[in-house]
Amino acid sequence: MAALPAITLRSAPVQLTGSRIGGPAALGDAASAYQSLLQQVAAGEISLDIDPVPLATVEHVWPHAGSDRRTVFLP
Repeated sequence: MAALPAITLRSAPVQLTGSRIGGPAALGDAASAYQSLLQQVAAGEISLDIDPVPLATVEHVWPHAGSDRRTVFLP
């Protein structure tokens, strides 16, 4: 099970839904699927269209952000 702050999911363009009869997936199932997704990203099995940049460059990068790619600031 993945332990994530609520703001992480609220601020991400992610929608977790179920495909079983009765509606959305149970929270535990959704958390497990999200954890699996993150593991696939970390393993390079899924690529993300992002521009990772050091947080130290935020003052220089922020004004120029705005392309189709998402800017992700790294610690």
